[in-house]
Amino acid sequence: MNFYFELLHGTFSLFHILFMIFGTAFLVVSMILLHKYVKEEKAQRIVLMIAAGLTLFIAILNRIWATIGDVQDGHSWLMFLPHSVCSLAVFVITISVLVGKKNNAVSYSAFIYALFGGFSNIVYPDTLNEYPGLPFRTLTSLFFHFFMFWLVIYMLLIGYFKFTMKKIYYPLIFYCVAITLGVFEMQNLGFAPKECMNIGASLLDSFPILTSWYALGIGFFLGHVIYTIIHNLVVDKMTLKQILTFQDPPQLAA
Repeated sequence: MNFYFELLHGTFSLFHILFMIFGTAFLVVSMILLHKYVKEEKAQRIVLMIAAGLTLFIAILNRIWATIGDVQDGHSWLMFLPHSVCSLAVFVITISVLVGKKNNAVSYSAFIYALFGGFSNIVYPDTLNEYPGLPFRTLTSLFFHFFMFWLVIYMLLIGYFKFTMKKIYYPLIFYCVAITLGVFEMQNLGFAPKECMNIGASLLDSFPILTSWYALGIGFFLGHVIYTIIHNLVVDKMTLKQILTFQDPPQLAA
């Protein structure tokens, strides 16, 4: 029993390592095949819609199952509401893909949170440490983070976003909305700080300052700025002067 528990429980357990290996293989192979065979914009849109729909479905299953567990522990059904940056990001980016146009402001604002949030939860899924074995809550959390990351990578592959320094404040708007929602949940719904966008509580107890809500906000913003600069330099072939003077990439300026 202990041997079985050790195989499944905790970050970097055998299950987690196998999940990362097979997940990486699936990500790489699927991107290569899609890049090679799915070139028409209409077909790419269909793939994107299917991926967004699947990710949203798994995220909803996760919220339902997590809420059932929370209610059994004495919490309210209102725990279904997104109360982490990742859970908010997955709903925002999938719904905006399903109903919005390419490069829409809503998905653009949530992009960096979905990218880094998905990646960090694949590499270090803290839910594996919180719940024994592999309950449905843990599995759906792992898979919705993985497919959220997959979705964003595919969006980058097909040029869904047009990056420009003129939009660097978009992620700040998303984070302000997230923190405002967290404050509302804390003050009006009685959620604990750990359940309100981690306001007043670190995301990881082992890294209290680096994973505090304000440090994460600064980190996400800087990550978005750095990514935008690299994208403009490498993909858009812009000069550093053009980027830092807030000029549009050639495809937007044309």
